Amino acid sequence: MIGSGVRSDTSRRYTPVPVLVTFFLWLTRGNSVTWLQALLSLLLLQIAWGAWIAWKAKPAAEKHFPIFACIAGMFWLAYGVPLFWSRAESWRFSGGFVTPQGIVRAQLLALLGVASIYAGMHLGAGRRLRRMPTLHLRDSRSSAKLLVAMMLMGTVVRYFPSAVLVFGASLKQVLVILVNIVPLIAYAIMLRRSLMRPVPGYERAMLVLFVATTFLTGLSTGWIGTGATIIMVTGCVVIDARHSVPKAAIVAVFAYVLFLQPAKEEFRANTWYSSNPSGGDVSRAANWLRMSRDAWESALVNSDTNALRLQIYSSMNRFSLLQPTANVVDLTPAIIPHQGWKMYTYMATTLIPRVIWRDKPTVNDANRLYQVLYGITSERGLDGVSISVGVLAESYISFGWFGAAVVMMFIGLVFDCLGALMLSRSSGVLMKGVGFALLPGFVALESQMSQYLGGVVQNVCLSILILLPVAQVTRARLPQRRFARRPVRAVVPSASSPLGSPTVISK
Repeated sequence: MIGSGVRSDTSRRYTPVPVLVTFFLWLTRGNSVTWLQALLSLLLLQIAWGAWIAWKAKPAAEKHFPIFACIAGMFWLAYGVPLFWSRAESWRFSGGFVTPQGIVRAQLLALLGVASIYAGMHLGAGRRLRRMPTLHLRDSRSSAKLLVAMMLMGTVVRYFPSAVLVFGASLKQVLVILVNIVPLIAYAIMLRRSLMRPVPGYERAMLVLFVATTFLTGLSTGWIGTGATIIMVTGCVVIDARHSVPKAAIVAVFAYVLFLQPAKEEFRANTWYSSNPSGGDVSRAANWLRMSRDAWESALVNSDTNALRLQIYSSMNRFSLLQPTANVVDLTPAIIPHQGWKMYTYMATTLIPRVIWRDKPTVNDANRLYQVLYGITSERGLDGVSISVGVLAESYISFGWFGAAVVMMFIGLVFDCLGALMLSRSSGVLMKGVGFALLPGFVALESQMSQYLGGVVQNVCLSILILLPVAQVTRARLPQRRFARRPVRAVVPSASSPLGSPTVISK
């Protein structure tokens, strides 16, 4: 009876949310969806939800950051939601519409990818890394002031984008990390400090200023990802500090993307391609907000349900990888052969500094190879656009089903190692800051391998080198297991026994 009660309680926690969400998507779908496709989408969501519930059930001492739950959730967003919410033209490629069989195979490939990542993360590679010494933040006023200065530097330099070219193209990547990644690390560290203990007023003021200027920069330059990144980092810090999902952060990310996406192309046309863009950052940001408001008001005031649905689908297509992956599995290897290691050679070049190899290939070359092979873009149009298909589809393009499983298992192994070093309970505050700053790049599944993991080594090494003045090496503090104290037992001879057999007496 007890066992059946536990099983029923577990099922009530694990199954209702995925089923209800999938049923809602089914009712609001804009495409023809088969029961098999809907079931595969439900399985993707079930894996992500189950991983989150399992993490919530763990004791606090064992709650390392739930990387797998985040990755699985992004797989569902990229391969599950677009099945129901997507525009009709998004299913069409140069050779025609993707086939229903291709959609099913793309979903099966996504399930294989999630399972392989899970297997790679449970090979045990990260266990020993959690026992290694880690980097903590020096507990001093000078450390806090230096972090505030780093955030301020990132805020100021954003308004002078040409500053990253001061020392030429050979040191551009170093300055990009110094301007973009390091201030984000400082923000994550300072935010976590403010959640864990009282901090001076100037630190809180700097946090607010950094968030405001980050949003302003993204809105004025036409990049949605800039603001979405700061929301994601904030949510990850809250999850780690409070052990609860920040629902406000999740809603904010989707609302931010949904609101701005419909007017993005119009704003970029008026700003990027205009010979004389008018106004400063505040004016351009306000212009994008006004365009987005007008687009949504037009659909709502006119009660145009179809226009409203198309705007939502247009926004959700930003996360979608289902259509391009279905196109890939339709054409590979029937028409386009597997490419082997060709697309992964670009990842190795990222480890070579541009100071040594000035004309080394860029990470976009792997994207361009995909664009040309599958007829997405002509060779003449490569300079104007860069489209990626995602690390999962890239692995299938290269090696097929078996190769995709091996590649994704390797990525899971990397996640386990990085999580052990930077996102576990034993990680130092400084290392956690690095992990939180890099996490948005890990969950961005649309990147290909050269961009997905190629720059991780550079970002981690340079960031730690820059932050060494405020770091100190400490031994990892792992939670100690508590054992129940056993009763002390004394052995005395029994007087009633003729053989004098011993009697055990507990004290």
